[in-house]
Amino acid sequence: MIGSFKTRFFILVLVISASFLIVGAAPHQTKSAEISKFSPPLARANERVTKKPFGLYVTLKNSPVLPERFTGYHTGADFEIFADEKNKPVQVTAVCAGKLIAKQRVTGYGFKASALQNPPIPLAGQ
Repeated sequence: MIGSFKTRFFILVLVISASFLIVGAAPHQTKSAEISKFSPPLARANERVTKKPFGLYVTLKNSPVLPERFTGYHTGADFEIFADEKNKPVQVTAVCAGKLIAKQRVTGYGFKASALQNPPIPLAGQ
């Protein structure tokens, strides 16, 4: 794994509702067979989550990442790249069907209420 916090590459996989990524389809319109065929966004995904697994309650005192800036449940999955991937493209695949609306690097956490379709859907990001 890459050693320092600043050099880690984090990818957030946050599934509040898969429908916010499936433009034109509400959850009740998605076939159940499609939902059951989940594939992780990266190869060896289980080996990449090393610090904060999904659902961990993090405080300033118990965080595995120092210094910690947040308190609350970790609502994402941070996938680290491996040392041999540092200067290579790393393939990341979508976890659901739909159109990619935005791609960017971010730091910290954010919250945004968006309306891709009705009703508005709150999105949280890391």
